[in-house]
Amino acid sequence: MQNITEQIESTSFEAGKLIKAHGVSGRIVLRLSHPAKDLIDFPEWIHIRINGILVPFQVTEESVFLKDSNHIVMGLDEVADQPAARELADHAFNLPGEWSDWFQGETESPASWIGFSIEESISGQPGIVTDYQDIPGNPLLEIEIGGKTILVPFNPEYILRTDPDKRTMVVRVPEDLMNLK
Repeated sequence: MQNITEQIESTSFEAGKLIKAHGVSGRIVLRLSHPAKDLIDFPEWIHIRINGILVPFQVTEESVFLKDSNHIVMGLDEVADQPAARELADHAFNLPGEWSDWFQGETESPASWIGFSIEESISGQPGIVTDYQDIPGNPLLEIEIGGKTILVPFNPEYILRTDPDKRTMVVRVPEDLMNLK
């Protein structure tokens, strides 16, 4: 028999991460794992992973809006001020169902890699994909690694392996980019 967390896990997917408070009224900026433009509908409930447990939060009616191509801003009924919103920063959140219930588009698009955990192939340093910049002729993945934000060319020479099921990838960051301060 599954406990409630296992039930929620088996009927939901990790859709992104809460990254920071937005304003003073308790709204929160969420970084989505898929491009925000592909979001079909805004959720009524999200489940935030707190100490390994998925905790349900009701989305405040009419509080959700697109911030940019990878982020949405929303209010939650139980989060009334900035300090409470800050407490939730850096927590992952799940949506019920599957990604295709909430997002349209291809699962393998580079923008869907936002939120993937990465490993740098030479140093072994962990990191995360934080953005995708679709620059014509020079698309880039933005990664956070070793306390730095680095733009890596979207090219098989640098993106060595991806595992969409585990949401991981192995990248090779050019040495001169790793050494930038």
